[in-house]
Amino acid sequence: MVFVGFGFLYTFLKAHSWTSVAFNWIAAAWGLLTAVLWIGFWERVWHSKFEHNKIKLSIRSLIDADFAAASALIAFGVVLGKVNCFQTLFIATVLVCFYSLNYTLCASVYGAADIGGSMYIHAFGAIFGVMCSWAYANPK
Repeated sequence: MVFVGFGFLYTFLKAHSWTSVAFNWIAAAWGLLTAVLWIGFWERVWHSKFEHNKIKLSIRSLIDADFAAASALIAFGVVLGKVNCFQTLFIATVLVCFYSLNYTLCASVYGAADIGGSMYIHAFGAIFGVMCSWAYANPK
């Protein structure tokens, strides 16, 4: 879903079609890797389990990281064609940090259930993307 689905969904721009696929794969891979670390970090912050507790790589952590990468790609769709590769990686890094905080607070601290991912993934990615678009707006 993340690599093929979003990757070829963003080929609608005539001038940026293959660049969009490449930026998507780079942002998805980077978001997946950093999300495992950020989600593990925020879980340890809220549950005070820093001592002798390593961040473990499991199926659950990979699925949660995949959802974080999907949220980053939703935000990437808003600024597609306006940003370069380094800005895409910066957006993905910042988004994954705050997505992980949002996910940890909502899921484990408050116990909110989000079955379809509308609150954690889609709304967070869309709002973050709109704010990035506003921040990267052309001053003209």
